[in-house]
Amino acid sequence: MDALRGSGSRTRGGPARRRRVRWATATATVALLTVAVSGAAHAAGDSTEPWKEPVDPWAKGIFKISLYQSPDYVWDVPNWSTSPGVQLIIWENKELAEKDRNQLFQLDGVSGMTNVYKIRSLDSGLCARDPDPSWADEGRVVQDLCGAAGTQYDAMWELKATVVSPYKRICNVSTGRCVKAGVAGLKTQVSSAADAWAFLNYGIRTS
Repeated sequence: MDALRGSGSRTRGGPARRRRVRWATATATVALLTVAVSGAAHAAGDSTEPWKEPVDPWAKGIFKISLYQSPDYVWDVPNWSTSPGVQLIIWENKELAEKDRNQLFQLDGVSGMTNVYKIRSLDSGLCARDPDPSWADEGRVVQDLCGAAGTQYDAMWELKATVVSPYKRICNVSTGRCVKAGVAGLKTQVSSAADAWAFLNYGIRTS
């Protein structure tokens, strides 16, 4: 029986046929990769995708805000708090899971102001603020009530370009201080001491 199997295998699947099968498989694989790469390239340049609109690239996305020097660390609302006044922190980027919404944020554009947004936690619904006096050398970034449109300037943040594109400095409209990672949590300092941040897109807002 083994001899017959061996003989049959040589008759039906000899070297020439195996070469043809390998060539056909490789050709199909290349074709699939070509389609996948072409599709990805098309998607990357498709200005109809809400988070890539050229006039406002941020306003409709859901983001994790990543530190330039340590990209595995992102903004985090500690212990999934929904209380106003809690200082935001830097924490290790979690896997997408049921409880990682405390690391997801959306940017609400401020009417009449360019590159200025309120940064809202997707989990708590509260916004990042710099409530400390503008004359202080250092402030804190806390989550708090977002306020009505045109009010609470300490809840408004301007995204400023850095020499490392696409990273941004995140600077408070009221105090002029910019966000920096601190041991005890996110803080604000003068612009020259600020960290650079990336907005990692994790989806499309539905509202």
